[in-house]
Amino acid sequence: MQNVTREDNGFMLNIPVNKFFTVCGDGYWSNTAKEVFVTDIGMFVNADADEGDGDMYALTTAETWNEEELGLIYTDSAFLECVRTELIKAGISIEAAEAVTYSEQGMQDEGRVSMDAYDVADYVRARMGVESNV
Repeated sequence: MQNVTREDNGFMLNIPVNKFFTVCGDGYWSNTAKEVFVTDIGMFVNADADEGDGDMYALTTAETWNEEELGLIYTDSAFLECVRTELIKAGISIEAAEAVTYSEQGMQDEGRVSMDAYDVADYVRARMGVESNV
């Protein structure tokens, strides 16, 4: 599968983005509307679904978004829609991409927007031929 590499216990999904995403300012933590440069979207997908997966992340640049000054991108609807669009462009199913949501506020970090992407992880496992435990 494109953008997926095998790791010891699973797979690393890494989608190089290198483009601007829109932030519309409707999040709980920032009312700033502007463009932010995103370098990559990725996540670790455990081969064993019962072991849990890493959170999905979108990496931003400090030059285009400073969390201390502008607040967290967390809960911004336009940014999440840009993430979903890039996932679909990278070959992730529409259903899995549309199920991506923001993870909890405490998971957000400087230069890193955290999201829950359970359906994406299941999609990656299926495409990589890993049998479901269900």
